[in-house]
Amino acid sequence: MPADSSRIRFIDVAKGFTILLVAINHNPYLRTAVGPTLVAILGLVRLPFFFFLSGLFLNFNCEGLIGKKFRSLIKPYFVATILFTIIYGASEGEPIRQLIGALYANGSSIIDVPIWFLPHLFLTILVAVLIFRVFKLGQGITFKSGLVLMAQFAAGAALIGIVPVVQLAGYPFQWLPWGLDIVLLSSFFLLLGQLLRQQVFTFKVNAPLVVVAFFTFLLVATLTNARLDLDHRKLINPAAVLLAALSGILLFLAIAKAVTRIEPLAAFFAFTGRASLIIMIFHYPFWDLALDLFPQSIRQHTPAWFGFATYVISIGLSMLTYLAIDRWQIIRGLLLPNGRGTDQQPAQ
Repeated sequence: MPADSSRIRFIDVAKGFTILLVAINHNPYLRTAVGPTLVAILGLVRLPFFFFLSGLFLNFNCEGLIGKKFRSLIKPYFVATILFTIIYGASEGEPIRQLIGALYANGSSIIDVPIWFLPHLFLTILVAVLIFRVFKLGQGITFKSGLVLMAQFAAGAALIGIVPVVQLAGYPFQWLPWGLDIVLLSSFFLLLGQLLRQQVFTFKVNAPLVVVAFFTFLLVATLTNARLDLDHRKLINPAAVLLAALSGILLFLAIAKAVTRIEPLAAFFAFTGRASLIIMIFHYPFWDLALDLFPQSIRQHTPAWFGFATYVISIGLSMLTYLAIDRWQIIRGLLLPNGRGTDQQPAQ
């Protein structure tokens, strides 16, 4: 990874507004306020961009990569799962189902729904590394890597949601464990980030190209039926989704690069990017907590400001939690990668 800290900050900014978009999708009141159409449009790029960014700081030739990622993703997943099971488990009931659900790690099978992403990201890295090594891919997009990527995306589109329900110990669970049925799609974008990492680190905004990307994304999003929702295994019009995702990734990179020049906005998004793991873990429980701060009458009428208020509270408390964890050595070692914050991490 380049040593230039401005490039690291540029990626942190991108991670920052991406995790904020992810959190919007987990707040039903805010989704209503923003509008389902806009939420669906942003869904075309939200998770693809997140996986793309996840591939930038990985060294696929590092022999210890899988072990490091197991510690930085699976360890915090189980720590968080145990924590929220202790807090909410008694009210949820059925401890056997909770245990199986925690191991199954797929959205609705766990109490803190959004953290299904952590074991799935680990699985995604595992599959991407396997593809990278089996086909002996290098940096950059070549004819061979392009063919591999296209075959991977096509296979992923065919397999998404292939097993809608799995019965374990008499309990039904949606989809496959750890998001196995969507891993080819998610690893497609992560592998793309890995292959293009040098180009991203040296990325410069090309205004005409950004304009083309903007109108491509806009036209696909508004004139086609393209939809992508990995959480609910929805992929409609795969070719259009791919075009929208790729143009959206370029557009988001350009936005992040532009925001990096604007203070204090850049500082806010960069901090949010560094805190993204903790926001991922805690924003949903804090949103649930925020609901109880308002009377039932407001929750029933769900005014637009209510969605924004609960969103701001959940994100704000998650950021404060990150600051607290980063200063508490024991907890930091359990939840943060390598026992430290995510800023200035080397490629690993």
